[in-house]
Amino acid sequence: QVASGTTVTPTYGSPELVTNGDFLNGATDWVAENAATITVGTHEGKSDVADINVAASEQSRVKQPFNFVNGVKYQITVEVFLVSGAFRVDAVNEDAPNDFVSTTTIGSWQTLTGTFTGARTNSGNIFLRGISGVSQFYVDSISIKEVPYVLGKEEVVDGNFPTGTTAWQLIDGATISDNKAN
Repeated sequence: QVASGTTVTPTYGSPELVTNGDFLNGATDWVAENAATITVGTHEGKSDVADINVAASEQSRVKQPFNFVNGVKYQITVEVFLVSGAFRVDAVNEDAPNDFVSTTTIGSWQTLTGTFTGARTNSGNIFLRGISGVSQFYVDSISIKEVPYVLGKEEVVDGNFPTGTTAWQLIDGATISDNKAN
């Protein structure tokens, strides 16, 4: 409950959905699968960077649990330096189809941003991996946040009740004056 005369400012930010996405706690909260490894150190001028090596194809990856919600849109931002191969972030297609972000540009830091939509409500995983085959990349940070609902185009005609409007049918003694429906 808010006291009378108090101004309330809504916050539109979304909480961070990736745990330890800045790797300040090392590789905590990240799991390497199959022929993948993850270590954290200083690389290409940045500290607390994940060094991820993927030594085989598809199922070699680093993962973290993620709760997908059907129909919810998410924004992802990843700062990555591709050493060799290719890089992508994705999930199983049943949770969210397609790559969220990817790159094949080797030798420089890149900030990749994109959006994806949950295809079902499920506790799944997000994956950091190569596109195909052997890859090595550094990840400085990864962030996933829910995209806030954005209001679209006004759908109500004459919703400010202008005098003389023909958009509203006035019944049972209703009137419009001073931009108000009475």
